[in-house]
Amino acid sequence: MSGLETAGTKFLLYHDLASLTGGDTGLARERFRTQLGKMRDWGFSFRSMAEFLDGDAHRTSDVVITFDDGGRSVMECALPVLAEFSAPATMFVIAGFVGRRGRTMEFLTWNDIDELAASGVDIGSHGLGHLPLIGQDADEVRRELFGAAELFARRGVTTRTFAYPYGRRSDVAKRVVAEAGFDAAFMIKAGGADRFELRRRLCTLSEPSSLLRFFLSDRYFGVRGAIVSAIPDRYRRDRRPLPESAIGPNAFGLEGWEPPAISWRPEGAS
Repeated sequence: MSGLETAGTKFLLYHDLASLTGGDTGLARERFRTQLGKMRDWGFSFRSMAEFLDGDAHRTSDVVITFDDGGRSVMECALPVLAEFSAPATMFVIAGFVGRRGRTMEFLTWNDIDELAASGVDIGSHGLGHLPLIGQDADEVRRELFGAAELFARRGVTTRTFAYPYGRRSDVAKRVVAEAGFDAAFMIKAGGADRFELRRRLCTLSEPSSLLRFFLSDRYFGVRGAIVSAIPDRYRRDRRPLPESAIGPNAFGLEGWEPPAISWRPEGAS
């Protein structure tokens, strides 16, 4: 595991591809294909999460593609394109949302996840109910992580990596992630201190070529950090509390969602 935090690997983050184009799956697929084609033409290599974790994908030209949340449109929009480019990827799945349909998107089923894994897509954890881990005590964080792990284990799915919901972490959450046995954990843009706060570059499918190329440059985080540091705190979105409408199942329109039954309980609980 040594050296993960100093690797030059580029991590790209996409969310539900169809949602990024207003539900137009064909447009999402073509834009995704265009972006991967540009990356290949620029000399980048698509590598798997396992290769990164095992130390074989640490060059500045190595790109690991990740998706958050577990939107089902990946099956139609991304999987054919990944196969075309022989590109591995990682899907960070919200375990408690598997098989559900919200107002904003439909989620993967367990059969879909089996198909993704068979196609070479690595499965990572994005928690049980996509709850923010800032401001929660250790047992609340453990419920999110260990509850998700229990659901994955029932299906024989092993998750080596974790993505913090909303890209935010607390010291407590980071400690519990390490305690849970993950090999690495991912934020969005921020972080970078060690393997439990690796940074990713957020893509929306609408970036012009020049911006996408900048996202993949070695100076991206340095330039971004300098720009962000000049923004007064009162204008910084990452310093504001999340609205109730954006938290957990509310963010996806999963009305009346109840977390699946899990056996995990805090120590000492009856």
